[in-house]
Amino acid sequence: MERIIRKELLDFLEHHSLICYEQFGFRQGRSCALQLLDVLENWFSYFDNQDCFDCIYLDYKKAFDSVPHHRLLLKMSALDDTKLYRVVNTVNDAQVLQEDLEKACDWSDKWQLPFNEGKCKVMHFGKKNNKHLYAMRGFLLNEVDHEKDLGVTIDSKLVFNVHVADVAMRANRKKAENSQPTYSRIQKAKSSFDTDF
Repeated sequence: MERIIRKELLDFLEHHSLICYEQFGFRQGRSCALQLLDVLENWFSYFDNQDCFDCIYLDYKKAFDSVPHHRLLLKMSALDDTKLYRVVNTVNDAQVLQEDLEKACDWSDKWQLPFNEGKCKVMHFGKKNNKHLYAMRGFLLNEVDHEKDLGVTIDSKLVFNVHVADVAMRANRKKAENSQPTYSRIQKAKSSFDTDF
């Protein structure tokens, strides 16, 4: 039943152009993985053109817990994986990105989807990036050199060293867990079970 309602709702929203082209996730042929690939394609083209660009990662306060349900039907784009980015080769470019951030804040106020300003961040890309400062409601955004985006750790040089190291560490940990003798794993599970009860 849930699938039928979801399909009908999405069909209605798409038929009446109530979902923008940039909305990924929840849509057939528009997965979150494709969104990340689309963004990275843009970013690599910026690098190829030797452009500087900034990305502001936005974080909603308990995104799904705070959504008024009647508004969710109207706006499905309030997700934790929201970002604003723009080429910032000039001060004017950075001012436009700041204005976009202010519009996003106004939108979040209107739809009662508050941002968690303390978790919103900016990442600067490009060797000659002037590292402009961005503020959200008077709160200066923290600058980061890497950020997890849809499960992939993106770094400001787009080389993915942090991500690769994290994946390798988790794989080695899993390999070590699986290489323990069966008896040892059973004892470990049993002791864990005994302490829970």
